Amino acid sequence: MNMHNGDLGNYQMKNTVTSFEKDRVIGWAPSMHPIDAKKDTIGDVRAEGHTYTWHLAPEGDGTTVTQVYDWSGVQDPDFRGFFPMLSEDQLADSIEKAGRAASS
Repeated sequence: MNMHNGDLGNYQMKNTVTSFEKDRVIGWAPSMHPIDAKKDTIGDVRAEGHTYTWHLAPEGDGTTVTQVYDWSGVQDPDFRGFFPMLSEDQLADSIEKAGRAASS
């Protein structure tokens, strides 16, 4: 996935599916791609080990989404210092954007 960040500029992330149950659960683990990309900016930090999981539950005419943002698997102590990388508002916004895209 192509990404852009004010501090890092353009970079890529690899997203590996960690859990999937049709219409119920989707989870993924992002990592810098390649893992040593942006070494000139972030040094030897290994940007991997965190996951996002969305649990989906039908509710009325819609779907309730519960998002789990887990960085307990981050092994690199230097990378762990970046967390939380996203605020609660940013996480909620990602769900809202996905909902708008799905309904258009």
